[in-house]
Amino acid sequence: MSLGAGSMVTLALHGLVAWCYLWYATGGSFRLRGETLDTYDLLADAFLAGQLHLRTAPHPALLATADPYDPEQHRGLALLDASLYNGRYYLYFGPVPALLRAGWKRLTGVAATESAMGALFGVAGCLGFWLLARALQSRVFPGVSDGWLNLAYLCFAIGGVGPYLQARPSIYHEAVVAGTAFTLLGFAFWVRALEKQETRAAGWRLALAGVLFGLGFGSRQTMLAYAASAGLVMLVAAALASSERRRSAVLQLAAFGVPVAGCLALLLWYNHARFDHVAEFGYRYQLTGLKAAVLTIDARVIPRNAWAYALWVPLFLPFYPFQVSHTWSEWLGAQGAAWTMEASFASVLLLAPLAGLAPLAAWLLSPARGTAWPVRAFVVAGGIGVLATLGLVLCLRWVAGRHAHDWLAVATILGSVGLWRLVVASGSRPLARLGCRVLGAVLLLTSVAMGLTLGFNELNIRNPKRAIPVAYAFDSVQAAVLEGTAPGGWQARYLAEDVRRRPFAEGGAQEPERRLPGLFYLDGSTVSLPAPSGGPIARLEMDSAFRSPTQVTAEIGGRAFDTVARPGRHALCLGEPISAGPSSDVAVRLHFPNVPRPGSTLWPIRLRGVSAAPMDDARQVQWSDGTASVEVDLCNHVVSWLIRDRAVGQIFAAIDGGPEQFFGQAAEAAYEAPWIAGVKQVVFRVYAGTDHRRVIATSTLSR
Repeated sequence: MSLGAGSMVTLALHGLVAWCYLWYATGGSFRLRGETLDTYDLLADAFLAGQLHLRTAPHPALLATADPYDPEQHRGLALLDASLYNGRYYLYFGPVPALLRAGWKRLTGVAATESAMGALFGVAGCLGFWLLARALQSRVFPGVSDGWLNLAYLCFAIGGVGPYLQARPSIYHEAVVAGTAFTLLGFAFWVRALEKQETRAAGWRLALAGVLFGLGFGSRQTMLAYAASAGLVMLVAAALASSERRRSAVLQLAAFGVPVAGCLALLLWYNHARFDHVAEFGYRYQLTGLKAAVLTIDARVIPRNAWAYALWVPLFLPFYPFQVSHTWSEWLGAQGAAWTMEASFASVLLLAPLAGLAPLAAWLLSPARGTAWPVRAFVVAGGIGVLATLGLVLCLRWVAGRHAHDWLAVATILGSVGLWRLVVASGSRPLARLGCRVLGAVLLLTSVAMGLTLGFNELNIRNPKRAIPVAYAFDSVQAAVLEGTAPGGWQARYLAEDVRRRPFAEGGAQEPERRLPGLFYLDGSTVSLPAPSGGPIARLEMDSAFRSPTQVTAEIGGRAFDTVARPGRHALCLGEPISAGPSSDVAVRLHFPNVPRPGSTLWPIRLRGVSAAPMDDARQVQWSDGTASVEVDLCNHVVSWLIRDRAVGQIFAAIDGGPEQFFGQAAEAAYEAPWIAGVKQVVFRVYAGTDHRRVIATSTLSR
């Protein structure tokens, strides 16, 4: 059977969204490899081992502290964002994504990466949004064209916080997108089931909807509000039903409620089995790097949270990442409590303006409209769920874009209904129809532009390795275009202070005055970099977007140094340190012998700065029994290790004779360790497995 034009457009849109999500999740590389410690995978391994606590054992020094939950006391010892209880690590995140990972790992023997799972749940959530929006449109506004449905779909999928959630593959975002995906799919089956008058036809759909809702709040606890509101609507409907319909309504309520109740009972048992209380998810025992990072309800923050979510406007730039924001904290009173707004962030009215039309969906509740019962039921249940989750989010002392997703998804569905209502009300009046088209275009362009650039900002902050080539791609294209259209002025705009201090591939959440230069090297220019305060210049730090090692000659303080710029972040260690002289700045010029000039006047090198001498030795490698290796690159402040049999291990560091501190966990990894420059001695030990017992590699470095 051939596909019609409408179906082809729908498939193309779904393909576009999937491509977009994979691009953000992998930083444009489309390689679904995990490069960092995957916390959900640790929980999946625990489930496969038949236990609820992580197989990673807390460090004895952590358990010996007076208060292991104090960030100052557990610094370097704790597995951050785990919950510590009775000497064991647990996770306060919903268990459903870990259960799915465990099943996949048992079937295939391969671990699912954070980028793969985030993209999968993200695309599933977009599919759930489209199915639900399609069901509502066909039942209330059959005369509204599919173009308006596609507009709403793109406003949600590519606008809003969708790209932002994908740009940071992590347990924080995976739980959010998983919970939203299951909830939207649950609503889609729920709406379709309610229109079935015959109990058996509706029963399996309602049971499936109940399971999906259960998986939703099993991934993200706040999604429980939607399951509860849907059940409440069905309960009230059963109580008000006529005697002929009451039995059918009660059976439908049971078909939906039993799976929901079963999932809730399992979640409560999961809590009790871990923390000895059915209502304890582990937040009280959370280990964080900041006291302010603990998710705490505080009514004092409601006004400032409402202001942030409604009115916060980021700084816009003409160059990548196009919008920027930094993490901002304020202390509340004298109790030591802090309110924090996490970068990347922007007003939801800019990210998802379509959600602002959600109140118009209440028009469908009027008895005079004759709206179908399933649609009215969704408007009520969805509205209650949005208000409940929004109320909870407004009480949290931590403001973040991912928290907004708890209510933005359903609010955008309700806003779509409100928009379609305006389209129908415009009738055949030309001016009214034109006004609707203009409104739709503004909603779409605003959502997509804000959503994509918020995703760029998050990618820039959280994934610096991938942000470097992405930033160069944007900058070089813009430079090539501007050279042809404004050859006399574009360089001055590129070198302006706001662009030079843009958050770029590191510290993007910091205040502007603390950021390193964010420019690629302009051909033939001289770059002034602040001289180090700790001694003569020994390192030139740079980021390279070259695809292969490339010869570079650097002139520093009038002296030339040859180096090879490798892709990614590294430093040129000078053979002989040089003095910065009386000036507080150091002049640097670059030359690229035997390298073809790029398409624009920008070279794919970003100069991060110059610094003083690191430890005396440039590099040291030590093997132990041929089973593992530790390699420390002192010039670039990178510690890497490899376990020969590819089994997972843990690496600990003992600094200046102090206790061991947890550094990382993987079979093979390379982590930046800028603190190496300031220590006299550090001992790295690699332990087999996660029980912290057998040392298989050691590396000792001393000044």
